[in-house]
Amino acid sequence: MFEKSAKVIAVSKVMETKLLELGCPKDKLIYNVYGPQKEFESITPNFNKKQFLAVGRFTDKKAPYYTILAFNEVAKKHTDARLIMAGDGALLSSCKNLVRYLGITNNVKFVGVIDKQGLLNLLKESLAFVQHSLVGGNGDMEGTPVAILEASMAGLPIISTNHAGIPDVIIHNETGFLVDEHDVEGMSNYMLKIFEDNTLAQQLGQKGKERIKEYFSIEDYIGTLNNLVNQSIEDEI
Repeated sequence: MFEKSAKVIAVSKVMETKLLELGCPKDKLIYNVYGPQKEFESITPNFNKKQFLAVGRFTDKKAPYYTILAFNEVAKKHTDARLIMAGDGALLSSCKNLVRYLGITNNVKFVGVIDKQGLLNLLKESLAFVQHSLVGGNGDMEGTPVAILEASMAGLPIISTNHAGIPDVIIHNETGFLVDEHDVEGMSNYMLKIFEDNTLAQQLGQKGKERIKEYFSIEDYIGTLNNLVNQSIEDEI
């Protein structure tokens, strides 16, 4: 593949490193991260609901059960806390069972697969976006999660993990909070911090929006791809 490819695209610094380790020629490797659609920039969160939002497939690499376990500690201290989980996948039934076991069915709502407008509405009213990404048992991992880019562009603080391309996007203590993979206690502590300090949530969210606007443009991403394709075609002529 490396021999035949004109260019190879990496969408995270971790992916870039791994491709080099696999033997990808450095002069063929391009770091080019996608950006969120423009609709997300227009959102101004009102932070008026005491809820966290998680959006994504219920799969190993997104570890939704860890998000639930972290939120459980928040719900123990704040019975009015809510966690909205959108998406579908192989672990959905297990996560619903976990919520029942923990006794927090009134605090956690599974809304299934939602459309873009539904996502925009949830982003506008939530306190923070949460996602405990990790390397799955089969080695599967994230690139740079689009949902995190979208949520940060929308102006929500992000609580996630030091995994794959997430630290490329989210700056710890500046645009959100990052913990190590499997650190449920750390994630819970940061969720509590956001829940109990609305001003902090707004400050982190605003800085996140500014960072995504400056560094993660969908126009720049597509423009880079177009230039690479055109250059590759010219080189073959």
